[in-house]
Amino acid sequence: MTLFRPSCSTCGKTASSIEVLAPHELPADWADWDQKRQERFQTCDQFLVLYAGPGGSSGDSGTPTTEKRAAAIVACFSEPPTEESMRQADIYDSGGFCFPCSAYYCPKHWSITATGSGTCPNNHWKSLDPHWSPD
Repeated sequence: MTLFRPSCSTCGKTASSIEVLAPHELPADWADWDQKRQERFQTCDQFLVLYAGPGGSSGDSGTPTTEKRAAAIVACFSEPPTEESMRQADIYDSGGFCFPCSAYYCPKHWSITATGSGTCPNNHWKSLDPHWSPD
C-alpha cells in the first residue's frame, strides 16, 4: 500500500488523498471506516486507486487499475511531480498540484467553479473536471 496526502500550500489541510492498493489489500484508514463503508468496499484481484482531490473522487470502492498505472502513480507522487509524470499517472486534476506554482492546493484554494475549472491563489487556471468541455 502506498498513501500520499500532500498538504495545501495555503492552509495546510489535505490537498488530495491518493492511495494505491495491491490486490486484496485494505486501505490505510480501514479501522477508522464505519461499518457501512467497510461493507461497500470490495477488495479485488487488481490494483486499486482510492482518490479524493479537487476534481472529484473514486468513491468508497476505489478504481481498479493496472499494475503499470499503479507504478506510475507511485512514481509521480514519490518525487515532485512533473507534467509528464502526472500524464503517465493519469491523475486529471494533478492531485491539486499547480505546476506554475510548484505547490499543492486543496479544493477550497483552487476556487473551483461550477464548470469544473479552478484558479489557484496565484490566478493560474486549470480544468479540474475531465468531463467538462467548452463545446
